[in-house]
Amino acid sequence: MRWKVYFQYDAGDYIAKGWFAPRAERAEEAVERVKRKLREEFGIEKPLITKVRPVGGRS
Repeated sequence: MRWKVYFQYDAGDYIAKGWFAPRAERAEEAVERVKRKLREEFGIEKPLITKVRPVGGRS
């Protein structure tokens, strides 16, 4: 299942907002994947997760 995970991050001069839609069985797994991606690829250590919602249905 896909989850749309919305986040924001205070970057000092501005607040960055966005979302990713990873595949995961549970919402908690999706949030962990997004946090790991933000940390590894963008150097964002503590993003604020604002909303998590399922996208589509099971295939």
